[in-house]
Amino acid sequence: MRLFMAFFILMTFSSCSIKKDEAHGHLGIIDPSSEIKVVKAKLILKKAYNKIGKEMPYEGDFYLVYDGQERFVKMMESDVTKADLDPLLNKTCKFEIIEEDGLWDTDNPEVQSRVGPYVRILKIINN
Repeated sequence: MRLFMAFFILMTFSSCSIKKDEAHGHLGIIDPSSEIKVVKAKLILKKAYNKIGKEMPYEGDFYLVYDGQERFVKMMESDVTKADLDPLLNKTCKFEIIEEDGLWDTDNPEVQSRVGPYVRILKIINN
């Protein structure tokens, strides 16, 4: 029985794919279908509102505007900081990004969050 449990545990953990992305320095689950793109985009800041339309008490959220769309920047998954982005506000620059879809405010599906397409900024190429 112990041998079976040890085999089961070994097989369970060996099937997990948590890898370090050496090129960008972050540790996490790397989705093999995620495509890294370089885009020329304008960085903007938009105020956030709750479900009843009341303005949230913080400065706002970053969005990248490119290809005729505004994409939410999920800072908790990005490899850049607010301090990196603040000087680029309302400017057009090149960014290395990954486009994804999912929860914006958390990674926990049990917690209420905005949801939809977003980008992770991996690198600022020029400014």
